[in-house]
Amino acid sequence: MTCSAACRMARHRRRRRTEALALLARQTAAVIAGDAEALAAVQRDAERIFR
Repeated sequence: MTCSAACRMARHRRRRRTEALALLARQTAAVIAGDAEALAAVQRDAERIFR
């Protein structure tokens, strides 16, 4: 069974939203902890995911 283009786009949007929420949680934890290294890692991951 194949997935239509609309199905693929919806799945892609759900995955991106999930990744964005995970990055936001990591970013929040890094800011609260004052961890500049973790914050830089979040930035690198965001650039990789959302380029």
